Amino acid sequence: MWATTGIIPKNVGDCRLTYALTPKGKVFAEFSVTKTNENEFYLVGSRDYADIDTAWLKVDVPRLIEDAKEGLNKNVVVDTLSCNVLDENRDVKVNNISDEIDILHVAGPDSVLLLTDLHPEIPNIPFLKMRKIKLGDVSVNVTRVSFTGLVGFEFHCQRKYVASIYDQIVSLPKAKELKLKNFGGYALNSLRIEKGYKVRPDLDYVHYSEAGISPFVSMKKKMKFLGFDHLSSVEPQKMAATFFVDTKEGYQWSVPGDTPIKQRNTNKIVGYITSASLGGITGKTVALGYLDNEFFEKDVDLFVQAYGQ
Repeated sequence: MWATTGIIPKNVGDCRLTYALTPKGKVFAEFSVTKTNENEFYLVGSRDYADIDTAWLKVDVPRLIEDAKEGLNKNVVVDTLSCNVLDENRDVKVNNISDEIDILHVAGPDSVLLLTDLHPEIPNIPFLKMRKIKLGDVSVNVTRVSFTGLVGFEFHCQRKYVASIYDQIVSLPKAKELKLKNFGGYALNSLRIEKGYKVRPDLDYVHYSEAGISPFVSMKKKMKFLGFDHLSSVEPQKMAATFFVDTKEGYQWSVPGDTPIKQRNTNKIVGYITSASLGGITGKTVALGYLDNEFFEKDVDLFVQAYGQ
């Protein structure tokens, strides 16, 4: 049995997004998983849940797998990264290196043009691939991926070198020409919501069949993943959705999570918002959330209620 929903990368340098579920099929965590060598995988999860996710990998996953694998040899151990049942002679270690690694994120339509001058191999990195490059004397793992939904790259390096890598990037001749700027959480949130990219609050304990993560759920695995069997006992009641919200002036950024979505003519709650932002590209308030199945693909008048309005 596997601990996560997606196919684990088979080739060194390949990166995949995968989700972890509870035994009842509720989304518990998400990770990007990159195969860094033949016997090593590099997981990146939510910064705020690092300790929880590490404890889950080290303690809960082996216990849950043991509970689930009825009829299998009780002497086998469990690979806590892919959570395939392994031969008893093999060993797996899980190390939390969150305090050792920093990530620099470079994103935007001109990011390839900018980074060509940093290292000639960077433009040749395919999407969802990681490559190790040398910047001076420093080894850096560069992944072509961006949570903004724009063209972008992540630079993963030891914390003690991150300031040096940053200085190299902002000092590039094209940095001024291309108007390179720092960006923060508001900008990232704005762009990722427009693309429908979810974070933990958009997924917390929603059943995987309702969460809108089907591209990252493999039904072809030879061995099932934790929570898979619960699908047969669940009838999805709601589905993930993206909404444009027509807000009053001054409220464009201010649709909070857990805001109810109501049907106007009945005042019935038919869904809820999980996160929202003013879109950096559309210029509209965009929200992620869930809507009851019966209202999907119907022409209904809906509104959100927040701040008593």
